[in-house]
Amino acid sequence: MHYICIDSKITLTNNLWTAKGLVNGANGIIKDILYKPNDNLPFAILIEFNEYTGPRLFRENDPKRNWIPINPLNIFSKALNMSRTQFPIRLAYALTIHKGQGQTLKRIIVELGKKEATLGLTFVALSRVKNVNDFLIHPFPLDRLTRIKNSSLLEGRVKEENRLNNIVKNTLSKYRSLFN
Repeated sequence: MHYICIDSKITLTNNLWTAKGLVNGANGIIKDILYKPNDNLPFAILIEFNEYTGPRLFRENDPKRNWIPINPLNIFSKALNMSRTQFPIRLAYALTIHKGQGQTLKRIIVELGKKEATLGLTFVALSRVKNVNDFLIHPFPLDRLTRIKNSSLLEGRVKEENRLNNIVKNTLSKYRSLFN
């Protein structure tokens, strides 16, 4: 069981309003938890989402302007013939490199580990921030980087990239007259 509280960092687990930034994977911070009298489950959690672009609960110049109420969802499973009510969030103090792929984060601490489990993970991890001063790397063995260079996976990837580049060159030379 995981417990949330005010100032918990969270990630949305459902697409609630994609056009306005409330998407699966959006990060926020819990600012308040609202209960009705004598209820155990909150009726809403106010979460600050800096990327949210929809209507505001608070005025534009209010420090709470990015606080968005998130209500619990009732999910029904036909297979189990049961339903469960829960908030579409999970704690997000840490995330895997795979989960961080495609996200731009403000600051990160990266634990690369002893080996490259999947080719390209190091690049993905280190390219999540906009500025080189916004990440810290836990110490790792130097041979972790040199092993990537000698990896059979890298050799296969380079061959495939060369094959694709040749297709591009051949296609351009064959159809260049159409583009001039």
